[in-house]
Amino acid sequence: MKTKFTAVVKLRKKRVDDIENSLFAVESMILKTKANLKNTKERFNTLEPPHEGSFSNLIAFEDMKKAFRYEIESLSQTLAYQQNQKNMLIGALKEANAEYEKMKHLEDEEIKKLLKIKAVREAKELDEIGVMLYNNRSED
Repeated sequence: MKTKFTAVVKLRKKRVDDIENSLFAVESMILKTKANLKNTKERFNTLEPPHEGSFSNLIAFEDMKKAFRYEIESLSQTLAYQQNQKNMLIGALKEANAEYEKMKHLEDEEIKKLLKIKAVREAKELDEIGVMLYNNRSED
């Protein structure tokens, strides 16, 4: 049954669904970033310095360690940003859900009111039909 709130309820529901989809996407990215971070840390921890060779090998090893540290720091910052984004989306979801529930409640109340009016109208019509049938029997 359509009411004056139906369109607003649909919009609020769409907003809730969109935020939920965004939240799922961010959670997926968080899991991927955590896996990348874990993999990078494991690779960093398995690095072994050269035991022999030229000084340039040692410098190359140190450069590789720097690159790994930079990558780990970058992934950590990305993860923190994604966690922050997730927290913001959770807050937005709570707010959007509250707005949706408000509108849904108003729509439900409007439907109840319309159904009550319809029931009263049908009862009046049935009473009128009953009176007409009674009067038709009385005339015969």
